[in-house]
Amino acid sequence: MVSRIALIWLAGISLLMMGSRIGTAADMKKQVQEVLDTGWQVGTTSLNSAEEKYDAALQAAPGDARVEYSWALVLIKQHRYDRALEQLDLILKQHRDDQTALMWKIRIKAITKKYPAALVDLQQLAKTIPASPGDAEQEPKNMAVARFMGRAFGFLEGPADISASQRDDAKPLVVAHLEGDRRQAFDEARAAVLDQFDKLKHQREGAKVDSQQKQEQDKQQKKEQVDSERGKLDKELTDVSAERERMLEQQRREEGEVNRQMRRAEQAESQAQANLAPVMSQWNSIQIQRMQWVGAAEAEQDPGRKQLIYNQIASIDASLAGIDGQRRVLENAVLQARNMRAQAAQGMMDVRRRYQNTGVALDKREANARKGQGRLTGQQKRIDRSTTTGSSARERNLATKAAAYPSYEELPLDTEKAKLIASFE
Repeated sequence: MVSRIALIWLAGISLLMMGSRIGTAADMKKQVQEVLDTGWQVGTTSLNSAEEKYDAALQAAPGDARVEYSWALVLIKQHRYDRALEQLDLILKQHRDDQTALMWKIRIKAITKKYPAALVDLQQLAKTIPASPGDAEQEPKNMAVARFMGRAFGFLEGPADISASQRDDAKPLVVAHLEGDRRQAFDEARAAVLDQFDKLKHQREGAKVDSQQKQEQDKQQKKEQVDSERGKLDKELTDVSAERERMLEQQRREEGEVNRQMRRAEQAESQAQANLAPVMSQWNSIQIQRMQWVGAAEAEQDPGRKQLIYNQIASIDASLAGIDGQRRVLENAVLQARNMRAQAAQGMMDVRRRYQNTGVALDKREANARKGQGRLTGQQKRIDRSTTTGSSARERNLATKAAAYPSYEELPLDTEKAKLIASFE
């Protein structure tokens, strides 16, 4: 619809500027097409190159508004909106009621969220429509402008959410020349935008509810996971405590048995020492007697009496041999008792070392479990503090889409480009 307006506007400008062109229409078409084609590739390099071609075209046809318009389209394509507005103002300075330029200004200001300024331009656009219907050829253009105004006003009223006072002040000025079919076209276009906005808003609200439900489910799932992990850690601490009790009980039993073995060894050693003492005393006493008899034998001169002394010594030696056997048996008993006591002491050390290692392992398990409990407590606090905002990528995309002007009117850049090139034929 808007492209037809552009074509009609361009055709009028073409007739006005025919006498001021330098070069043939084919030459101008080529130059303008080069400006557009070059500038249609988005990027600084393309923009600079297109500007050079625009300057050349402008020098060739300084009075041709279509050249100015080609550069405005390039700036819009390149999203250089501030410069595009300046270029459109140049066109409007020469042609105050240029509807195409005004519509592009409104689009740009809607895109860049300069809503009050867009409303002012919308009122200016309304003034370009004659109060009474024009001829049959002109009226489709008026209807197209009315529909554009309806969409633009619907956007400012709905997605842009202008204040009620701004809306109420502007609407009478906007619809002043819209009667009959024009007013119907305006109202239908406005209603279509508001209806589309309402649908997008409902979709966004639905997405937000869905997201909130999903976030609540995720939150509940995280709580259940924390509870499950806490249950496992609580069981681990209970198991560690039970194992520690069993370990301590087993350690007490083993140490008790080792202590009993040590006491038995000490008692055996004490008894062996007690048994050995009189035997050693008797053995020492007989040893003294033997030494006395040996001395007597060495002093005796009478062979007969000396022989009797030796016989006595032999008897003593026989007694010593018997006592020495007893002594060795008792000394072995003492040695065995001492070995038993040493083994018991070593056994006590082994028991304590083994259970010490087991205790260290249990301490580590307990420390890890308590550390895990602390981590879960932190997670639980974060979960409890978290809020289900309903924000999600889909909800944010719908919010962005609902507030964006191109959601309600696709920018007719390619169509405008084609119409502008065709105007040179």
